[in-house]
Amino acid sequence: MTRIQYSITGVVRFLLLIGVYPMVAAEVSFKRDLAPILIQQCQICHGAKKAKGGYRVDTFERLLRAGDGGEPGITPGKLNSSELFYRLSTDDPDERMPQDADPLPPAQVALFKKWIAAGAKLDAANPKAQLTNLVPPPAHPDPPKAYPRSIPITALEFGADGQKIFASGYHEVTVWNAAEGNLIRRIMREGERTYGLSVSSNGQWLATASGQPGRLGEVRLFKTTDGKLDSVLVTATDVMLDVAFSPKGDRLVAGGADGEVRVIDLATRKVSHLLPLHSDWVNAVAWDNNGSRIATASRDHTAKVYDLVTGKSLATYAGHGKNVRGIAFHPKTVNEVFTTGMDKKLRQWKVSDNKTVREIGIGGELFKLTRAGEAIFVPATDHHIRRFQTPGQPKQTGDYQLDDWAVSVAISPDGKRMAAGGFDGKVRVWNLEDGKVMKTFSALPGLK
Repeated sequence: MTRIQYSITGVVRFLLLIGVYPMVAAEVSFKRDLAPILIQQCQICHGAKKAKGGYRVDTFERLLRAGDGGEPGITPGKLNSSELFYRLSTDDPDERMPQDADPLPPAQVALFKKWIAAGAKLDAANPKAQLTNLVPPPAHPDPPKAYPRSIPITALEFGADGQKIFASGYHEVTVWNAAEGNLIRRIMREGERTYGLSVSSNGQWLATASGQPGRLGEVRLFKTTDGKLDSVLVTATDVMLDVAFSPKGDRLVAGGADGEVRVIDLATRKVSHLLPLHSDWVNAVAWDNNGSRIATASRDHTAKVYDLVTGKSLATYAGHGKNVRGIAFHPKTVNEVFTTGMDKKLRQWKVSDNKTVREIGIGGELFKLTRAGEAIFVPATDHHIRRFQTPGQPKQTGDYQLDDWAVSVAISPDGKRMAAGGFDGKVRVWNLEDGKVMKTFSALPGLK
């Protein structure tokens, strides 16, 4: 993003905040009035992953703490002893926050002033809760009526009937006819960018992993029949990158940039397991065939397997030595896993001893892999999607090409079609029985 784009985006966000959050309330509410501002304007530099000056604003408790210089972030009732207020109100551009952006509007600064002077009270039960869990889910803006430029198709999924394709967009998920490439529906009220899609086995639900890096991550649940939002299952301090329904469709597993893995019970719409398995982004998640184990791939250079029945971590594989982007269990055994990464290799390894069984070099960096039956599909930056047949030693049985980086792959439930999303915003659909292209279309409505 250019400086001009960044500045324009910042101004728009400030105006939205002015419109949404009341400025003349008799009593300032932390969770209603202030927490949304901190999430949008401060958390990217003062969160769990990065804490400039030792200050963090991702929870109320941490907001009050002193930074590296010993000055408290907030001292209730004392403006002159509250570093946050100084940073928001100073005229010194080198000292003022947020850095590299326009200052907060005077009305918002006045809210912080009034709140601190009145005692900096928290109108919520848990001071240790993430700020994203205190505020209502955001009302996301509408997507563009017509896309002015292309964006990568970072996530794809077939519907349960194999006739529809769900594709990521900007603040939306689009739904297309797989055979004709015609737009069926635009599912709105979605996060800024969507990185993971999953459809339940009964075809009723679409789960999305989305967000805005450094500010917000979400897992949302939509009805596939009409695209209506059912619930926001997860809110996080950073973008969510992948989500997958269990084989029975009764649970979801999700991972994101905060390094934590969440297991969600569909019946209650609640997180049943919050697992801090990684020290960096969780790029991809997967279930074994019976839904007892999950596997995760991370930017911390590792892949892991966790047993939900015993509550134990079973494996940590570090063979890639670089960012691990894709993961899937072997179709015949839970003791072997396939992973892909930025080392340009597809690797097969054992859960029991973290040892590499075999590795296959590929001519580009690799993205999330997709397993369908006994086949593994691997998209790469060299514009190709390669198909490998398992079990036994993986044997390449197909090679499918796009016009740009191959970023995402989806296989129809009957295994007869493959859709691949490109960095150029296009989707190409193949008939896997004869290897022929059925349709190529732009998955960005209105793009010329």
